[in-house]
Amino acid sequence: MPKIVIYIKDVMMITGKSRASCQRSLARIRRQLGKPVGCDISIKEYCDDRRYKVEDIVKFLDEYGDMKKKEILKSKMRQTTLGF
Repeated sequence: MPKIVIYIKDVMMITGKSRASCQRSLARIRRQLGKPVGCDISIKEYCDDRRYKVEDIVKFLDEYGDMKKKEILKSKMRQTTLGF
């Protein structure tokens, strides 16, 4: 199932900015859209605000997610091999 919502960690990966900066960015988008505090921001809403192509961001997040999964699997393999 494709991912619809963008999270602070996603914005941090995309921009390379700090957590606080990304929180402010998503809060600003939320205010501009008239959404209440705690409501999710969609990838499309984020891309529209930042003028990114949705396809590019989705591809980036998919590739990064796959890379992290492989990293986690390698780490687990090392742990079982070393007896941790």
